[in-house]
Amino acid sequence: MWSPSFRRALFYLPLCFLGGEALLHLLQVVAGRIDYPYELEWMEGGMLHQVLRVLHGEPLYGQPSLDFIPALYMPLYYYLSALSAWIFGENLSALRLVSVIASLITHMFVFLIARKITASMWISALAVLFYALMFRHTGFWFDVARVDSLWTMLLSAALYCLLCYKDQSDKKYLLLLVILGVLAFLAKQATLFILPFVAISMWCWFGGMFVLRFAMLCLPIAVLLFVVCLWLFGQQFFFYTMQMAGSHGVTLFGVRRFFEIVLFSVPSFWLASAYFCVVIGKNTRDKMGWIVLVAGFVFLSGLSRAYAGAFYNVLMPLYFCLSITAAIGFGWLVERSRQSPITTAVALMLLAGLLLDFLRYRFDPATQIPTADSRASTDELLQRIAAVNGNVCVSSHGYLAWMAGKGFCAHNTQVTDLVTGSDPLLAKVLLDDARQKILGGYYSVIVLDREKELFDLGLQFTEIPYTVTPIQLTGGQIRFPVNGYSPKLWLELKEEKRYAR
Repeated sequence: MWSPSFRRALFYLPLCFLGGEALLHLLQVVAGRIDYPYELEWMEGGMLHQVLRVLHGEPLYGQPSLDFIPALYMPLYYYLSALSAWIFGENLSALRLVSVIASLITHMFVFLIARKITASMWISALAVLFYALMFRHTGFWFDVARVDSLWTMLLSAALYCLLCYKDQSDKKYLLLLVILGVLAFLAKQATLFILPFVAISMWCWFGGMFVLRFAMLCLPIAVLLFVVCLWLFGQQFFFYTMQMAGSHGVTLFGVRRFFEIVLFSVPSFWLASAYFCVVIGKNTRDKMGWIVLVAGFVFLSGLSRAYAGAFYNVLMPLYFCLSITAAIGFGWLVERSRQSPITTAVALMLLAGLLLDFLRYRFDPATQIPTADSRASTDELLQRIAAVNGNVCVSSHGYLAWMAGKGFCAHNTQVTDLVTGSDPLLAKVLLDDARQKILGGYYSVIVLDREKELFDLGLQFTEIPYTVTPIQLTGGQIRFPVNGYSPKLWLELKEEKRYAR
């Protein structure tokens, strides 16, 4: 029979080779674009807008206008990013730094959690490489100036503390778990989706009284912090972070999209994770706790993905969990493969499937780094905006107007969220302000990615006093490596309206 060292080399080294390539490509992409001065994803500029409001003492949540509408996120990411921007400068790189550090720490917790469960360095290292592969499956999102990397880091740290308490019953881990859970909620309200699953897992592992004590610790802290947020940010804080966020709604298309894209993107990882669920646990109750916890991460990302407008970023917690469970499931199957030729054959087939999943999603790091042509096009558009005499509204990239010495404009995503939200009075406030500003010639130039951005404001091209011309840039369209639309239409205030103003 094969020696233990040969067996490990046979099963682990091919995955470590491809996983090492995935990790190297991840680091190359992050290094190649962390200091890029423009957006990687079309909502990064909106995040910068809110971070700057924190730095300059302006309200983070409040009455909507065409100048500013808050995003539907909790405030933690903005304040951490504001600290980074205060130290490193008011730019997108400072916000990305928060995401990069959070992503690196998440990789560390992937390693620590896998090692705590298995005590195997091989499996723990493999889990880290599996998570590096997920960079592509999350839409290349790990370093983007958005909240998701920070949120995933907080969830990973909370899971590690839960497992430490499970092993040691040390109260400091319970306290850390409570703090991290509350911080995860203050980063992203979707944290609430996983709480019932965590409570059931705790009940399986520690009993009902522990769940009650945990709730009694969490609830007062969460309520107190929420009251403080209401006091600091006003009553509209609840509308933007809870009411407006909840108005998106789950769509059948979103549910189908989750199953089609997620479940079939890395099928061998799911099989390895299923094996983890089969063999984990000292007894039935312990096993159920693990299965429910894994199901919680699947439900958290699945429900988030099913919401209208959701993108791949919401899948990060799921892929974090899947990386750990798949690596452990595969590692345990390898260890048991020495027991029989049939188990060895199954392990080899799973290895082949994992390798295929790796090979199917290999990518060239250069394709995820902004091109020189795209940067030149953005430079050119920025110069055109700076040359405008008067206010400029760049509907989905307001930071460009800010960089050109103009003011920010409310991001189209927030416009859509508010107009389709659950408060028609606030929507009317926005639409009235937009109509007054645009029909009154407040902006000398308006830049749109799509015609829809004007329609979202309740306006038609035939009624606005602007001439519309396509934007032609020397380097071609602006390319967003992660997600976004290139500015398409240049709306310039007509001369007679300019003179009247």
